[in-house]
Amino acid sequence: MKCLIIFLNLLLSFSVSAETTSATSGFATEYSEEFLRTPDVTSEHIRESLKMELLVLHGYEYREVANQLSLGFYINPSNIISLRVGKESTTEFGTRQTSIATQWKHFFTNNMYLTPELYFLKFYDDVDASKPDDQITAIGTGVRFGSQWQWKYLTIGCDWLGIGYNLAYFKNETNVNDTEKLSFNILNAYVGLNF
Repeated sequence: MKCLIIFLNLLLSFSVSAETTSATSGFATEYSEEFLRTPDVTSEHIRESLKMELLVLHGYEYREVANQLSLGFYINPSNIISLRVGKESTTEFGTRQTSIATQWKHFFTNNMYLTPELYFLKFYDDVDASKPDDQITAIGTGVRFGSQWQWKYLTIGCDWLGIGYNLAYFKNETNVNDTEKLSFNILNAYVGLNF
């Protein structure tokens, strides 16, 4: 008899728990659909009504892990022109980096894109105290591959991989070989707002 009472109590608590979860889940789904997107609407459809985006990014940028900010303007649902600014100072390794890039993001599927860019890069490496700061100030060009998902007000994404090439140097206190002319972008994750 005692086992039957315990079993009935467990069964009752599971059914009440399931009803509460169902009600809470219904509210969360309704709220998220209203705030983010309605069902069956793709990122491409959402981009049709957007004018601009503001992104906060973090990842390996050119020569250093950097924090970045990007402001983009929609030309059409498949193309965004943007300005990206990045800065990082790593006291542990004695490196500093500042970058500015103009980018053209072109979506070739619902959420995948290629981004050609022109960039300005200033990089210091003062690891060796006996030498003056190693400094690279350059302009270059590059391309990135990534994915971005849009909702009504929110966007998330990642530049999965990119490569750049320094075209010209303004001030260079280091001897730059061919491999140092290359720069890489790896896993630049971002979150932002759509307007």
